[in-house]
Amino acid sequence: MIVTRVTDALEEPHNDLLERVRAAGALNMDETGWRTAGERRALWGAFTDRHVVLRIVLDRHEDQAKALLGDTTAIVTSDT
Repeated sequence: MIVTRVTDALEEPHNDLLERVRAAGALNMDETGWRTAGERRALWGAFTDRHVVLRIVLDRHEDQAKALLGDTTAIVTSDT
């Protein structure tokens, strides 16, 4: 299936990007409500001056922020 092939092909670049964002000295984070096929979701983003990681997830709970940030030691700013 094409989705599986794309997922496999992008796994390494995605992990590299996530590492770069988490390794930044400072980053911004934001979330907003999102709808996918009529279902409520949340769009989370982590932004540095050079990189962005976006995730569409089930909810706006803080666990989603923690999962996105991982073990970063960055100074994180947010509007929430």
